[in-house]
Amino acid sequence: MFPQPVRRGAFALLLGIAGVAAPPDAPAFETRTAPPSARPKLAPGTFLVARRDLPDPNFAETVVLLLGYGPGGALGLVVNRPSDVELSSLAPRIVGFDDRDDPLYIGGPVPGEELYVLVRGDTPPAGAEPVFDGVYASRSPEVLERLAEERIPAGRLRVYAGYAGWAPGQLDNEVERGDWHLLAAEEDSIFTSRPRETWHRLVPPLPTQQAALGTASRRG
Repeated sequence: MFPQPVRRGAFALLLGIAGVAAPPDAPAFETRTAPPSARPKLAPGTFLVARRDLPDPNFAETVVLLLGYGPGGALGLVVNRPSDVELSSLAPRIVGFDDRDDPLYIGGPVPGEELYVLVRGDTPPAGAEPVFDGVYASRSPEVLERLAEERIPAGRLRVYAGYAGWAPGQLDNEVERGDWHLLAAEEDSIFTSRPRETWHRLVPPLPTQQAALGTASRRG
């Protein structure tokens, strides 16, 4: 389970959210790797891909990686919204980020003061939880600091401020309404060097586009 978050006011100031009332602590959900035969479904390791005309500006054209889902609700991270803040802005509080020019990502509209980290690798980093094969998550400051000191490259590390959260049953209702397409998560869409293209690549084509593709395929 994710450890309880540690409040770090400097992060809130850095992101320009000082003065916003601190939200309740993010719920702790048991993470588990969803077997391939069970996907896609609402479970850790699933991508939520926003439908094309989703009106909510918080989630329009987003791809969310589910980290937790259960009776207490759901929690995830938007993986395709890099901010203009570089990780070097977190130094010297976090040793190892002083020369990092890769961006801090906006993980969702809930402005928690803790940071989340996703890391890819063959073995789980100490203190991190598996999300799906090869990708691990944590919101522990100690884990983040240790990963920063190890100088893990941008192609294997993502740091997020904020998260996406749903009350019990809320995400289920949104999926039933057609707000989200469910896809099995994969590493390259999280750790891509072109995150702003991720939603456009993953969102299903419109019916007219699908028909055109089918016609072109038959002609070929």
